[in-house]
Amino acid sequence: MQISASLAFFVGKSLAVDLLDQVDTNELTVIVGKDTRCSGDMLISALTAGILSMGVNVLNVGILPTPALSYLVKKTNSNAGVMITASHNPAEYNGIKIFDKMGLKLDSIREARLEQILADIQSYIPNEKVGKLTVDEDLCKLWADYIMQSLGNPNLSKYKILVDCANGAGFRAIPYVLKTLGAIVECYNVDGYGCNINSNCGSTHIESFVKMVTNSKCDIGFSYDGDADRVIVVTNSGRVVSGDELLYIFAKYMDSRGELANHKLITTIMTNFGVERSLSESNIAMERVAVGDKYVIQKMLDTGCNLGGEESGHIILADYNMSSDALLATVYLLKILESERVSVDDLLKDLSKYNTARLDLKVTERQKALVGGGALDKLVQQYSDELGEAGRIVLRASGTECVVRILVEGVDLPVITQIAERLETAVLAL
Repeated sequence: MQISASLAFFVGKSLAVDLLDQVDTNELTVIVGKDTRCSGDMLISALTAGILSMGVNVLNVGILPTPALSYLVKKTNSNAGVMITASHNPAEYNGIKIFDKMGLKLDSIREARLEQILADIQSYIPNEKVGKLTVDEDLCKLWADYIMQSLGNPNLSKYKILVDCANGAGFRAIPYVLKTLGAIVECYNVDGYGCNINSNCGSTHIESFVKMVTNSKCDIGFSYDGDADRVIVVTNSGRVVSGDELLYIFAKYMDSRGELANHKLITTIMTNFGVERSLSESNIAMERVAVGDKYVIQKMLDTGCNLGGEESGHIILADYNMSSDALLATVYLLKILESERVSVDDLLKDLSKYNTARLDLKVTERQKALVGGGALDKLVQQYSDELGEAGRIVLRASGTECVVRILVEGVDLPVITQIAERLETAVLAL
């Protein structure tokens, strides 16, 4: 569905209707924020108008990372939160993320209720009392300061750090935190204009950043996406550290201190099988869910786990923020390095990852629908049987783009590469 001003207006109105139905109080407030995209001003204005038209107040906190918005929903005692962002996607995309009063993304039941209201939104009469708009773009600092304080204000004065903010929502908060903690910080892609958000930069375009880190005299580099809810780390030797490796580091560290709830973490079907095998040697369990930090967080809530995330760089440290928080993960990693007097390579020396063949295929809507509908399930099962316990296959349609993702893991790189290429041929032939 195309995100237009009219749709944003009706989504805002629908959210207000839902809140008025669910909450027994005269004063309701929705906190709203956005990333740096050029369409953000238009969409947040339309969304705000829809909310205000039903008599619900709006607190506009301007440009800030998604995890900051999630944190501030609860901190400001708001009844809901809305973030205008398309996360890691290109500048021409935009989206609407809705959070409940606890700062959590809406569950499927609440989403379905909102969709029902939206489908019949023309029947709802605007409230005679119009809501009040308040603007406070300094509230993001509460989140930034909370991260530093909750992690004990680690001393980072020995570190020189390169940062790629993807021209996105973290362009102010990320440098602020790292510099406040004493680090020497070189920042790249900190243009707040937004028409170049994620454009050949950030966590989904890591190649040029790796060269920048290795050519510099820095200690470590951090690359974020457009709404700063995911991070990829680059060591000064050029090693790319994904969410998988970060989860491995955090799980081992937390478990050694008796802080890993249930001796278990939550990941997705995309996490490398080697991570699971390596953690099992330390008696740390791992449970997989569907792709999406929303599903990771829900499983964490269901099981009481306090660590979860995704290979893409989403990391949830639930003891501090029940949201995928890239800046929190950054400071947490640096705290470990500083307190333990170790390097990232030291922390990963016992991790044995499986070889991976991975393809992201641009496809038609029809091809995407066929893959999502299971058209190639039998073929995937055939190749999975050939790999046996020595590997695994994931074939899935993207939730946000016309893309089909192929992941084949195993010990024998030529074999898994050939399987990935055969699956590519099968997808494109649909």
